Amino acid sequence: MMLAMLFVVSATINLVSAQPMTLAVDPAYKEIQEEDIGKTFTVNVTISNAPADPGVAGIQFILEWNSSVVKGVNIELPTGHFMTPDGDTANLWIIWLSAYDGYAEYGVTYYDMNRSIEMGYVPKSGGGVLATITFNSTAAGTTTLSFTEVVIGDAEGNSLDFTTESGTIVVIPEFPAFLLLPVFMIATLVAIIITKRTWLRNTRC
Repeated sequence: MMLAMLFVVSATINLVSAQPMTLAVDPAYKEIQEEDIGKTFTVNVTISNAPADPGVAGIQFILEWNSSVVKGVNIELPTGHFMTPDGDTANLWIIWLSAYDGYAEYGVTYYDMNRSIEMGYVPKSGGGVLATITFNSTAAGTTTLSFTEVVIGDAEGNSLDFTTESGTIVVIPEFPAFLLLPVFMIATLVAIIITKRTWLRNTRC
């Protein structure tokens, strides 16, 4: 019995450790009502399951979207972001951190890698928020937030394996007022037909 339990625990640990390192958009799905067009909102780019060995020391990516639906306003590193150089902010090397109409670019590592290792904030592992992107919805429609040109490296400059999970933003159009009357008339007609058929069926009985 004990051997079987140990096997289950071992299998569970192996399953967890086998989960791939992932860059994702959070939330993965977001709806914007038409009355909120022109208002800003934010989404996060996150990383999860970063391995402790060899660990992460640098990340770059481009996130793309349809600029006819939303526009990028800003991208920033939130407080406590994944790449934070604990107590050594001068060593954080922000290579790219910009948002445009159709894409945002991010590139963050450290100026002095040896110092970052000595101070203990590299290698990075686990997960957290990489960046927060502010958007402004501009028109009804749907757009995918897709990753391109992703590179995740360790302290030796070696590329690490990863997966990505895209996001979706849907700007929902308000139901056109001129369609309300036809819809109401059709619904009323259907109700009359059903009532009439029911009455005829009852009279035949």
